[in-house]
Amino acid sequence: MDTLMQMIDDHEQWVMTCGADEKQGKKAVIEDTLLEDLTIEGRNLQGIAVLGCTLKNCHFKDTDLFGSFLAGCDLHECSFTGCILGKSVLSNSKFYDTVFTDCTLIKTELYETVLENDTFNHCDLTRAWFGKRSSAKKITLNDTVPESCDLSEIIV
Repeated sequence: MDTLMQMIDDHEQWVMTCGADEKQGKKAVIEDTLLEDLTIEGRNLQGIAVLGCTLKNCHFKDTDLFGSFLAGCDLHECSFTGCILGKSVLSNSKFYDTVFTDCTLIKTELYETVLENDTFNHCDLTRAWFGKRSSAKKITLNDTVPESCDLSEIIV
C-alpha cells in the first residue's frame, strides 16, 4: 500500500488533470486508518475521501478540501487554518476540540455530525447545512459569518 504522502501526491496530480488521464495520479480514498500528529500544509486535496478514520492532533493549513467527503470519522484536537471546505460533505463524523480558523465552509453539508468543544474563528459558514441529526455542545463562533446558515436544526 502506498504511503499517505504518496497518496496525497498522487491525488494532487489527479486533481490537476481533473481525473481525465488515469495515468496522471489517482483519487485518494483513505479508509479505516489512524492519522496522528500529522501536519498537511498548502496541499490541493479537492474531492478527497476520508472514511472511518480517526484523526488525533492533526493540523491542516492552507489546504484546499473543496468537495471532499469525510464520513464516519472521529477528530480529536485537530485544527484547520486557512482551509477551503466549500461544498464538502462531513457526514456521520465527530469533531472534538477542533479549531477552524479563517476557513471557508460555504455550502458545506454536516449531516449526523457531532460538534463538541469546537471553535470557529473568522470563518465563513454561508449556507452551511447542519442536518437534523447533528448535535453541538460548547461551540464558539468568533467573528464568524453564519449568514444563511441554518443552525436551528442542530441539537444542543
